[in-house]
Amino acid sequence: GGGVLPISGHAQLARSVPIVERSVRQRCPCPGGRAVLLPGPPGLSSAMSPSVTLAHGASEVQACSTYFPGFTGKVVLTCSNGILGATPACLRVCAAGASVDLFTPSSPQ
Repeated sequence: GGGVLPISGHAQLARSVPIVERSVRQRCPCPGGRAVLLPGPPGLSSAMSPSVTLAHGASEVQACSTYFPGFTGKVVLTCSNGILGATPACLRVCAAGASVDLFTPSSPQ
């Protein structure tokens, strides 16, 4: 059946141990379409997901403007053992001389 490794005899057991060890140590990916909720500028938030499945330790960069119109910059989506994270670095697009709002993970929301 699924996930069952039939073993008969010591030789087969010895060959099976490395297979089991590799599967136990393998880190989980983050499937494309799995979303993480990213708090944005005050009053805004957006569900973000990678365009493809990310392997453990992989990342994908997406444009802030995709999720927060009127903002420029990037959001880095990262995968850590099946857990999707998002790190934003977004700036409000504004006319010359106007103030700029920046939101990052350390900014108060």
